[in-house]
Amino acid sequence: MKISVSSIDFRPSIDRVLNRPFIPASPDQVSNIIERVLSFSDPEVEAQLACLRDEFAHRHPNLERSWLRQFEKVEAYLSNEAFLPTSRRLLIGAFFTGEYAVESVALFNPSIVPHPNQTDLGPEDLRFILTLRAIGEGHISSIGFRSGVVRSNHSIEMDHATGLVTAPDIEADPAFSRNIFLHKLQEKGLENNWSRSVMNRLGATFTRTELDESLRRASHETQRHNEDVKRAMECLDWLELRAQF
Repeated sequence: MKISVSSIDFRPSIDRVLNRPFIPASPDQVSNIIERVLSFSDPEVEAQLACLRDEFAHRHPNLERSWLRQFEKVEAYLSNEAFLPTSRRLLIGAFFTGEYAVESVALFNPSIVPHPNQTDLGPEDLRFILTLRAIGEGHISSIGFRSGVVRSNHSIEMDHATGLVTAPDIEADPAFSRNIFLHKLQEKGLENNWSRSVMNRLGATFTRTELDESLRRASHETQRHNEDVKRAMECLDWLELRAQF
């Protein structure tokens, strides 16, 4: 097999940033910040928002949505009777939002799989999705995604990476495929009476809540957990985590 070194070079960038919560640990500090925003007049609120939009909108496609998300995290510090217009909710959320450079330290561990969309390609071409491990500030790891095409002559073309970064929407109670779980249990040799009792309670698709309830019931029915049962439990927990991504 002849192996050639590719000229593709993945480099980390400090410019690729996303918004995340920036909330002080002290409840008093949180309350003080909210009180400060509430003390602004309506014209001051609009002026502050205009400045923030001018400074940050060009690198955050869902800027106001992210502010509202952060507002929801501190909303409990407001009195239940308080009604705030959207502009003040946005500004409070902005005060608790910080930019985070997801790949400012390192970008490595590329891995590719075939892309589900293989249209508009040559007969021997293959479009792929590439994942990368990104290390940002505070040595926090993230998963980044790129795409590209392997051509019939084995050359690799990477699609242009946008400068905008967005965080995924996480479903609180995602649905999973029963067939995938059964296949993985068989693949790992963990299809036993206990794992079958868990899966037989579930439909063709099921939610995390339904899986957790089935696991709980199966655990109560099995007084002694042998090594195979423990391994099956660990596998189902691992599958539940991985299937969300």
